[in-house]
This record gives sequence, structure tokens and C-alpha cells, in this order.
Amino acid sequence: MVSFTQLVLAVAATALTGANAFTKPCRYPYDNCGWVLASSTYGYTYAELQAAANTTDGSRIYDALYSCGPNGQITYSQWCGGAGKCETGIVPNDNCHS
Repeated sequence: MVSFTQLVLAVAATALTGANAFTKPCRYPYDNCGWVLASSTYGYTYAELQAAANTTDGSRIYDALYSCGPNGQITYSQWCGGAGKCETGIVPNDNCHS
């Protein structure tokens, strides 16, 4: 049986190592729309996008661009300005509609 201490240490180790839930890392050094990152292609979770965007506003989380790092880590780049403004399907970059 796993002790409470072992469980706490395992959770802390996972948090400290930056374990990611995505199924496929986004391609470095490109930007991707939050909707694309959350799709089944990449599988980034809401929590991963939320942490990168540092907000709880869903429209700012999904309708935004994220810069992809070399190991699949993402950083918030810019909000695209509202629903439908994040342009998807442009490979390798995604852009914001003006």
C-alpha cells in the first residue's frame, strides 16, 4: 500500500519535473492556436493552456497563439481578439485574423 507521504512526494515530483499531458508535442519553433493544441492531434489539456496563458478566461485560452518550445512546452504568445479570430490550418504557423 502506498503511504500518504509517498503519494505527496510523487505528486510533487511530477509537478516539479513539468510532466505534460499532451499526446504529441507541438512543433518547435512554431506558433499554434489554442484550439489546435487542444485538438486530438496534440492533446494539450485545458490546464496546460490555462497555465501558459495565466488566465481562467476560456476565450483567451483557446483563441490565442502559443509559442512551442523544443520539448513541447508552450508559452502564451498573444490573444487573437475573440471567437473565430484564431486562424487554423496554416502549416507550419497559425496566425490571428486581423
